[in-house]
Amino acid sequence: KANITSNGEVNIGFSNANWDLLTNGVGPSAVLWQGWALGDFQVDSNDTYLVQCVDTDYTQTFTQSMIWIDDYLLNGNTVTYTFPWYPVVLSSGTHTLRIKVSGGGNSENFACRFAEAKNPYMILEGDDTYPDMVDGKIASPYISLVVLNTDTSNF
Repeated sequence: KANITSNGEVNIGFSNANWDLLTNGVGPSAVLWQGWALGDFQVDSNDTYLVQCVDTDYTQTFTQSMIWIDDYLLNGNTVTYTFPWYPVVLSSGTHTLRIKVSGGGNSENFACRFAEAKNPYMILEGDDTYPDMVDGKIASPYISLVVLNTDTSNF
């Protein structure tokens, strides 16, 4: 069963499953599952939008790394618990979001965020790209900023 909170977080839960029985009979792999989360959303105008889906309970819900909006595949990032922001051009109207999810145990949580791309680029604040360290010192006098190209006509 899936529940959606007021802040848009989705909880996929299997409260009726007897996980102890499954684990005792088959082993730890018995609690692993995968499937698709589907949902429709609407946009008011033809525009470029930014989409990000995050694993809100940090249990690697998105190990399948697949998010689709209509027929457009957004690739995921299996190194962290989040997908980066992805620009996608959407026409006004209803669109379908499909997320390949997998997990282990009785529940998993995730949320998807949407924002209008207001500039042709976006600085990704809070991105955990760190400079190289050598012998406890930063190896370069430069810092890094992660910039996302949101201009879909110039990919």
